[in-house]
Amino acid sequence: MAAELPVEIEGKWLIENDLWRQQRVLRVVNIFQGYLKPDSSGMARRIRYSHTAGDESMRSCQWLQTAKGERVNGQATEVETDITRIEFEELWPQTEGSRVSKSRYYLDLEAAGKIRAKEVIVDIFQGDLLGLVMAEIEVANLEDLQMLREQPPVWCGLDVTDIKGYSNAQLACNGLPSSA
Repeated sequence: MAAELPVEIEGKWLIENDLWRQQRVLRVVNIFQGYLKPDSSGMARRIRYSHTAGDESMRSCQWLQTAKGERVNGQATEVETDITRIEFEELWPQTEGSRVSKSRYYLDLEAAGKIRAKEVIVDIFQGDLLGLVMAEIEVANLEDLQMLREQPPVWCGLDVTDIKGYSNAQLACNGLPSSA
């Protein structure tokens, strides 16, 4: 019997104001990620380097490789694996033309309102995606996601959970969707 792959359940919203900044920020992480060609299963593959904002010591650095399935109704399979800095640096050139850089703000879970959130983040994109600000709120189950989508936090804008063009892989490869 094959083991089931981990599933991430989250909603995504565009942020068009600064109301989210009234929430308590737990930490800020700078993220640089690039996308590799999909594997044989069709899952998107990315590599990521991240570090806590302001940490020049390299103690908070993390290098990951992730395989992620297509998001359907707010859920996607996701398998993350730690990699070394050397592995990251060997793979990075293969991501030319399909990269994203952003600052990720981890908010206090109360930012999700009445919904039991596992994680509440706001990503502020840089580079070619400068000006894009997007929230992701991860929850434990589809019922919580449905309630969240019906009544998102007041600081959330347009729900883009099901708009494929707003996945990080699509943004990295194609830029902002034409409707943006």
